Amino acid sequence: MTGTAATDRDAEARAHILTALERSVAIGLAESSDRQRQLMRFLVTEEIEGRGDRLKAYAIATQVFGRPADFDAQQDAIVRVEVGRLRKSLELYFATSGAADEIRIVIDKGGYRPRFEFHDQSAAGSAPAPAAPGAGSKIRWLALAALAIAAICLGVWGWRQFFSSARSGPRIAVAPFTLSADRDGQGYVGVGLRAEVVSVLSEFEWLTVFPLTRQADLSTLGRKKNAKIDYFLKASVQLAGEALVVTPLLLDAETGVLRWSKRYETSLKASEMLAMERDIAVRVAADVGQPFGVVANIELTRIDADAFNGDEAYRCHLRAIQFWSTYRRDDFAPARQCADRLAAGGDANVQAMRAILLLDAARLDYDARPRAEILTEAATLAGEAYRRSDKAALPRVARYSTALCQGEIEIFKRVGLAAVRDYPNNPATLLDVGAKMALGAGDWQHGVELVARARALSGYSSNWFEFADVVDAIRRNADADVEGLHAAALDSAHPLLLVVDAALQSRLHNEDARRAAMATLAAAGYDGPQAVTALIERQCWTREAKSALAGRLTADAGGRSRAEH
Repeated sequence: MTGTAATDRDAEARAHILTALERSVAIGLAESSDRQRQLMRFLVTEEIEGRGDRLKAYAIATQVFGRPADFDAQQDAIVRVEVGRLRKSLELYFATSGAADEIRIVIDKGGYRPRFEFHDQSAAGSAPAPAAPGAGSKIRWLALAALAIAAICLGVWGWRQFFSSARSGPRIAVAPFTLSADRDGQGYVGVGLRAEVVSVLSEFEWLTVFPLTRQADLSTLGRKKNAKIDYFLKASVQLAGEALVVTPLLLDAETGVLRWSKRYETSLKASEMLAMERDIAVRVAADVGQPFGVVANIELTRIDADAFNGDEAYRCHLRAIQFWSTYRRDDFAPARQCADRLAAGGDANVQAMRAILLLDAARLDYDARPRAEILTEAATLAGEAYRRSDKAALPRVARYSTALCQGEIEIFKRVGLAAVRDYPNNPATLLDVGAKMALGAGDWQHGVELVARARALSGYSSNWFEFADVVDAIRRNADADVEGLHAAALDSAHPLLLVVDAALQSRLHNEDARRAAMATLAAAGYDGPQAVTALIERQCWTREAKSALAGRLTADAGGRSRAEH
């Protein structure tokens, strides 16, 4: 009798686990690939069938991913990469719409075997069996669909729990690359190359990688107590004709000791530069990666999806990166011209790049057409790029950014969430999605949390181009840690950063600093309160965010006007 009862309890527990499996696949992995869903079902089924001890990299690779019998986990990291992505998806699901589930499926780091946490211990032995197929089954799946829709509509994301589980790993700060060229107008090569190396390095989920600002002093920065930097990566770039020589150096941040260096002689061809970037990333990751495991096979990441079709498209991307590092009108024109010329070719990354540049034109008044017309064109391009390549970085950014500007908040959250899930330790991704979440979607709490995490990952070196936390402090009339913001605003001449700085200095009654910010804005083409107010109105922000800045600047201007009379 006892044996029969135990068997019955085991059968009930198994049935509950299978129900939890299908629920997590249907909702938690709704945006994941078929391969991820297949992997999930395989791991759970093997475990409950008593074969959990066989869940090794070789078995998973050959039975799930179709790898040949000579599969070598040391050379091919597909299992580690895919299980890592699945683990993050499950963590996010059970922190949000699956938070109330009876059974939580967990895959601990360092292994592949799932385990099952029963929130209600009685469910492990006495929960009812799943409903029989038919009307009850249909009702259950309708309920699951309703829960999924409700979770999306309510935006229940559970950021804190998700972030607490992310591993930061070694922190690598990438300094600006120094460029020596035989002709003028080639600065975009060094700027773009650095951004590409940062992007490739960010594919390693156990690394935290971020670019340093121009003001950073490597000789002292690494020794600062709050720097939180383990390594510096810098490089010299020499360009003569089509020949390119790049010499990267990896330095220990605390001691300055050289860890690795290599000389690359290549050309400006996209394929050769991409191969060089990958090799640099693999070398750096191999050097700093222990004890975080074998270096990932970088060919298995999204880098191939992010590649541009052809040398001209790749160079155009470098020009766009140059503009995005300054936001200056002089850098916008060449990037926009080449993007306009190449977008008709059907390259998803070029289409996405052009869509983002159109958004910039609308935001900064770099295009004389009506704002609504520009936004519509950008949204159409972004939608097409995303349909062509929904995993590549630029199409994702273009899709969630244009969705926000069109008022499609749920699409913005869905696509932005996917980017955050895939790059939980990438400060650039966290800053961008967080800023848009707060300023554009009005979700100040979650948006500012994203920005705060990005700043924590970057340590001492803040990227003030994303300033949602500062605007949040201004709107709440609260104090904010803004050391270096004023200098960054004047140095970069970023129009929106200057607006935020002027509003902040006005609130702090720092008249000289406010005047300096307004003067720099005037030099950039936004002369006077009316022009600045118009600039604020062109942003894809909520009314509350716009009023927080415009109200401060307008009130300050009115007070000075009365004082003068």
